[in-house]
Amino acid sequence: MPSNSARTELPPRTPHPYNPDEFTDREDIAGIINSQVSQGIRQEAVTQSVITLFGMQGIGKSWILRHLFQKYKRELSRPGEREDVPTSKGILAAYADFENLLEAGAEPARIALIDALQQQLYEDLSGEQPYEPGFQAVTKAVKSAQAGYPDLPALHESFVRLVEALAGRYVPILFLDSLERLFDAPKLARWFEQEFLEPLVRTEKVIFVLAGRKKVRFRSFVVRQHLQSKHLLPFDLEDTLEQLARIRGGDAERTKPANIYAYSFGHPYATWKLASQPDRAAVIQTLEEIESALLEDAEPAEVRERIRLVSILRKFDVNTLRSLLARLENPEIEDKKDPYFLEIIENMVRSNLVFWSQSENAYVIDKPARKMMSLLLLLTDAATYRARCAVAFDIHNRWIQEHPIVVDFVVEAIYHQVAGSLTQDGQAPASVWDDIAPWLTEIFENDSWKSSHAHELHEHLKQDEEIQTLLPGEVWAKLLDLVCSFADFEP
Repeated sequence: MPSNSARTELPPRTPHPYNPDEFTDREDIAGIINSQVSQGIRQEAVTQSVITLFGMQGIGKSWILRHLFQKYKRELSRPGEREDVPTSKGILAAYADFENLLEAGAEPARIALIDALQQQLYEDLSGEQPYEPGFQAVTKAVKSAQAGYPDLPALHESFVRLVEALAGRYVPILFLDSLERLFDAPKLARWFEQEFLEPLVRTEKVIFVLAGRKKVRFRSFVVRQHLQSKHLLPFDLEDTLEQLARIRGGDAERTKPANIYAYSFGHPYATWKLASQPDRAAVIQTLEEIESALLEDAEPAEVRERIRLVSILRKFDVNTLRSLLARLENPEIEDKKDPYFLEIIENMVRSNLVFWSQSENAYVIDKPARKMMSLLLLLTDAATYRARCAVAFDIHNRWIQEHPIVVDFVVEAIYHQVAGSLTQDGQAPASVWDDIAPWLTEIFENDSWKSSHAHELHEHLKQDEEIQTLLPGEVWAKLLDLVCSFADFEP
C-alpha cells in the first residue's frame, strides 16, 4: 500500500448533525454550566460567567453546545416560577455559530450576530411589553446597518443595554460556537471581546458558553477574572459503548464496540464514522477520511505532511523536531537555526491539532488524532511506520547516551521500542521484551545511574497508561520488576 506521505487529500469533512437521541452526556460540563445558571436564578452574582469549551475537531464541542442550548430552551421560565426560589429569575437562551456568521465577512458578522441573538431572545419573551422599546432600538439599528448605513456604536450599545435590562429579571445564556473562526478575524475578535463581551461580563448577570478548537487567551482583565476553560477530552471505553448504543438505537453488543474503540480512541466523530463499517478495508478507508477531516485546518499540504511525520512522537520540542526532520526529510535541516523550526511549529499549531502542553513541557498533538494517524500508517504502510518508530527510538537513545540520567528520555525510548513492535491489531508481541530488557539493563549499569533514578523511572512508568495498554500484561510486569530490581525495592 502507498505510504502515508503520499496520501491523497480528501474532500472537507461533513459534520455529523446534532441528534439528541445519539447524544452521550458530558456530566462534568453540564454541571459547570448549571452551577453558574443556578447562581443567576437565585439572583447571586455569576462570578465565572464565561465558560469556554475547547478541543480538537470532532471531539463534540458543537454537540454539547447544542444539547445545553436546547436543554435551557426547554427549561425556559418566567421570574418567580420556581417554587424552591420564590424570588428566582427566569431563563433566556440564544445560540449563534461564527462559522455561519462569517460567511459574508467580518463586518457583516457583527450585525448578523446581534440580529440572530436579539431575535431569539424576543421569541422567548413572547412580546413582554417592558422590553419592547429595547428590542425596537436594536431592530432599528440592525435594519439601518443592513441597508448600508451602519452606526455600529449605536448598534452595539443598544444590544448591550437590552441584555442588561433583560438581566434584571432573567438569566440570559448566550451560546456561541466556532470561536476559532472569530479569532481568524483580529478586528472582529477585538470588537467581540472589548465591546460585546466585556460590558455584559461586568454585570455578573449574563452567562456566555463559548466553544472553539483552541484555548482562547482573552486580553481583557475583566473577562479573564470571570473565565473558566474546559478542555474536552475523548470518551473512555464506557462512554464510547454508550455512544455506540445510542447510535444503534439500543444496547450495543460489546465486542465490536470495544474493537471500534481501538480505532477511534474515544474520539466521538471517529466512533460515529466507524460504527457502520463492516470490515477491515472499510475501516481503513474511514480512518483515511477521518485523518483528512482532522487535518482540515492544516495549510498548506506541507504542514499536513509534517504533522503526519510528527505524529510518531508523543511530544516534541525544537531539538526533537530538528532531529526527526533531518532523518526523515533532509539531513541538511540539522544545520538550520531555531527560528526555522519555530516557524514550522507555529504553522502546525494553526492546525488546531498541535499545542503546547504545560504538563509535558513540550508540544503535543491531540492524543486521539496522534493515535489515529499512527495507527493508519501502521495499517497502510507498516514498513514506513516501523522505520519512523526506529528513528524516534534512535533520537532518544542518542540523548540517553549524552544525558544518561534524564528519565524522560528513557520513558520515551521505551515507548518507541514498544510502538515499533506493534502488530496490525495494535498490540505489542511478548517478544518485544527481548529488545527492551538488555537495552534497559545496559542503561541501569551506567555509573551515573542511581537507585533514585530507577525510583523516578518506576513512578513515571506506573503513570504511563499508553505503554501499559500496548504491552502484554506479563511484559508490563517484567518491565516494572526489572526497574524495581535496580531501585532496590519490592514492586
